[in-house]
Amino acid sequence: MLVKLRVQNPNDTPIEYNGVYLKLEVLGKTFATGVSNEHGNIPRFGESIVSVPVTVSMLRMGLYALSMLSSGTPVDKVKYKMTGDLNGPVFGSTKFQAEGELTLPGAPPP
Repeated sequence: MLVKLRVQNPNDTPIEYNGVYLKLEVLGKTFATGVSNEHGNIPRFGESIVSVPVTVSMLRMGLYALSMLSSGTPVDKVKYKMTGDLNGPVFGSTKFQAEGELTLPGAPPP
């Protein structure tokens, strides 16, 4: 699976990166992880798309499905949290984080 991140740089200096790490948590547990040797820079006051291939364990997918089905109540929203690093030149890195909720298909409208 390929995750495309839209990374914004609100700073007055560009952010150089050489490698990306990504971790996706669903329902408070690690769901997928990925790394990429992609390199580039995010322009000052700009944004770029960074692509990261991620791996999802089939065992984890099965366990998530079982836990949602066995909860007894219908699940219409799933909380997620994404964290990662844009590795910079020499020993620097820029950390990022995003979180929110995904509405599952077939869920009733709010």
